[in-house]
Amino acid sequence: SQSKKNASLAEDLYSGKIASIQFGEPKQGAGTVTIPATIEYREGENRNGEAVIVSKTVDDRQLYFLTTLKTD
Repeated sequence: SQSKKNASLAEDLYSGKIASIQFGEPKQGAGTVTIPATIEYREGENRNGEAVIVSKTVDDRQLYFLTTLKTD
């Protein structure tokens, strides 16, 4: 069921149904950063979720990769 929610989130994003995404305070984990998010829709109810970012050091540079944007 979570995959279905996330698939609809991607569709809502590229179809323009999402007005904005507001991010909260990042929380550092072991090689990841989790950031709470509020997804604001043009019509209908907003949804809460989170972004998960993986951090990796490559050639002495800290890089971050967005791996997940999901909703509750």
